[in-house]
Amino acid sequence: MGKVIQRGAKARQSIRNGVNEIYDTIKTTLGPAGRNALITRDYRTPRITNDGVFIAKNIELDDECEQLVAKSFVQAASETNEGAGDGTTTTMVLGGALINKCMDTIERSITPLGGSSENVVKLRKEIMAAKDLVVKEIEKNTKKVETIEQLIDIATVSVEDPELGKMVAKMVWEVGVDGYVDVIEGMNGIIETELIKGMKFSGKFAPPILTNMNRKQSEVDDCPIICTNYHLENPDEFLEVMQKLYKLGHRKVVLLANNFKPEVIMQMLQLQKNKMFVFPMKAPSLTSDEWDDVCAVVGSTLINKEKGDLFTQLTEENIGRVERIVANEKDIVITGGNAKGRAEMLKDQIKVEKLPEFKERLKRRIASLGSGIGVIRVGAKTDVEIGYLKLKLEDAQYACKAALSDGYVRGGGMCLKDIAKKLKDNVLTDVLEAPYNQIAENMGVESFDVPENIVDPAKVVRLAVENACSVASTIITTDSIIADKKDRDDYDAFIKIAEALKK
Repeated sequence: MGKVIQRGAKARQSIRNGVNEIYDTIKTTLGPAGRNALITRDYRTPRITNDGVFIAKNIELDDECEQLVAKSFVQAASETNEGAGDGTTTTMVLGGALINKCMDTIERSITPLGGSSENVVKLRKEIMAAKDLVVKEIEKNTKKVETIEQLIDIATVSVEDPELGKMVAKMVWEVGVDGYVDVIEGMNGIIETELIKGMKFSGKFAPPILTNMNRKQSEVDDCPIICTNYHLENPDEFLEVMQKLYKLGHRKVVLLANNFKPEVIMQMLQLQKNKMFVFPMKAPSLTSDEWDDVCAVVGSTLINKEKGDLFTQLTEENIGRVERIVANEKDIVITGGNAKGRAEMLKDQIKVEKLPEFKERLKRRIASLGSGIGVIRVGAKTDVEIGYLKLKLEDAQYACKAALSDGYVRGGGMCLKDIAKKLKDNVLTDVLEAPYNQIAENMGVESFDVPENIVDPAKVVRLAVENACSVASTIITTDSIIADKKDRDDYDAFIKIAEALKK
């Protein structure tokens, strides 16, 4: 595959075209009067959304160089989404406005010989210096979230629906900053919520004959617990361990293991006759790290098969205590316990983790270590509506989490507009007013008043400014583009086939 190379004026034009294809598509979605985009998704249900980064990632340009620029530009929105989960459209509106302004400045300085009298490196430094001033002002204007009503205002602005905003805000308020809210597709045609205060993982009671709740689930309160990733097979070894527990004064115990052989279960039934009650629960899908999470919550040490620990060598350190544990046919939930130290360790892991899916997994594990897990099941009449609501609710819950952790500022673009008026005129002055002006344009007015209850998470606004400045200051220094050349014959043939299928 060959390369397409552009330099000078051609490269600068591709920069404008690539950025503006994204910018012009995204900016119409901003604010309460923002419109949606309808997006094809191969063989899946089309998606209707105003989620900026989702739209941008689905834009594919024919020109190789313009597409390369567009991908670089979208990276800024992706970084904001990664850091705050919201504010992607604002990032691209700021970035698009800044890049266009800088490219105008560069074009005006082009000399007859084709060079530029504008020092782009100096311009880049001006952008970053102005960015630092803006970030400081955002921090000065930040207020702490102190009531659930403030969180409801933030969620409502994001999801654009008062009832849904209230629902999301209440759930985030319950689980807290370190909690986790999972937004998934529902099955009942309505939006449902579930709040889990404690650790929940896949598992089940084993077997029904040993449950204490009509054979549908097993519930145990204030009880010793032993955790092991062994598949317990030897009834004699099991009995040896139970005798140790009996001598230590334990008359009941929860035994959480990978699995149990029927012969071991029969021993448990026999022990009941001697007033020794064992509540077996199996969790075969737990990873080694997740086993350590469970042990941190209950205050025990895992009898670890992978490390060569022997089940019969049980010590006091292997015995934890569970405040309450409930197991049904598919899940186990543990409530109580204190694993703050392990949660802090996982937070440190998040800082260095690069893959988004692993970061999400770490966040869920942190939440299960003491904060809580919320589940929003999104149902609707059509798959298109489910997809639309799911993205809106995800944005809203991330906005709430960002506000809880870093506070809030005036919304509707007013925070940045106020800063633009306050600071000395610089390269960002006009750009800071772009979100407010775009919201007004989408509303069909020149200006509008922003009510007191329209607020934005400070973290979202700050990251939008930082990432817009980062991508703009890099792109404007580009004077040549080297992109992979598309195989035009195959590409054009594919387009003809696609068009024929539509007829």
